[in-house]
Amino acid sequence: MSSYLASRAETTVHTTGQFFSGETVKNRMCPTQTDTNDFPNSSNHFCDGGNVLYLLYPHLATWYTNQISLKIASFFFLPCRFLDVLNDETGPQVSCYITAPSYVLQHLECRIINSMSSLIVSENEELVSNVITIEFSDQENRIPFPICIAIPFNARYRGNYRDIMVKVSDISLQSSYLTPNALEGPRGSYKGTCAEVKAYKLGIFSVVSCLKKESFTVTRKGLILKPSMDSRISLNYPQGVFSSPVLVQLKVQPVDPSLVAYLKTKQDTSYSVVSTSPLIHVQHPSSRPFQKPITVFLPCSPHPNKKNLRFEINHKRTASVTTNRIIPLYLNR
Repeated sequence: MSSYLASRAETTVHTTGQFFSGETVKNRMCPTQTDTNDFPNSSNHFCDGGNVLYLLYPHLATWYTNQISLKIASFFFLPCRFLDVLNDETGPQVSCYITAPSYVLQHLECRIINSMSSLIVSENEELVSNVITIEFSDQENRIPFPICIAIPFNARYRGNYRDIMVKVSDISLQSSYLTPNALEGPRGSYKGTCAEVKAYKLGIFSVVSCLKKESFTVTRKGLILKPSMDSRISLNYPQGVFSSPVLVQLKVQPVDPSLVAYLKTKQDTSYSVVSTSPLIHVQHPSSRPFQKPITVFLPCSPHPNKKNLRFEINHKRTASVTTNRIIPLYLNR
């Protein structure tokens, strides 16, 4: 069962309660006849100098006080730390930080559900945080979205080819991605890094390291593109490749040299491979095939590093050298 920092939650509730106490509201809100239509049996109410007095139905004063208190409290966003215990062998750990009105914080429940991680992570993604679910138990009131959610994550996975994103999934595991507003350092006693986003809905949250995506538009005039992830890569779209402007998305995935070295020890067919270029993922509408071939320049170093060179010496085989190639491609997707 998750819990939030008790002392802070109690403070925010107490602070909100100080705005209005008792059954008389002064200089705040004067109800209209429309407001009291929800209570058809109410009568004998009047406004005098901003004071709302209910002579026969004092419970109405309580109802109006609560409504006004919620209205005022919605303007005061306070930070709160949520904790959860994974198992009996470990102590509580921070699941997330949420900044929201105090009445919202009191009814939020945040749980760590790492058992669902295999269902959350997609292709080419790395999970770098706990998988958490956030629920709101108050059915009578609404959350004044957006609220701020900061999730601790492992910061080692950042690089030129990858982005840190917050993945939001619903109960049917339909997902969307939020770009963090900030990647903050230590928060109080927590010394790690947090991905902070503005959330417009609740659900299942996780921080993933995914391949950077670059989008660009290719017009009838063509385009020469060098992606920001790796300027050594170049794509040449000639004039007339498309009959009208097309949105193309590009991802670049590097290949770890240690993977090449591992394959060389396991497969004879891979032994002659000295190095490999990054993989590129090019996507455009399947309904818009290329009218002309495009040219892709991929970098591939002919000099393996010293760590991989020992495999050549041990096996005493001739290795072929792979160099930069100009490759015409016909891609339908």
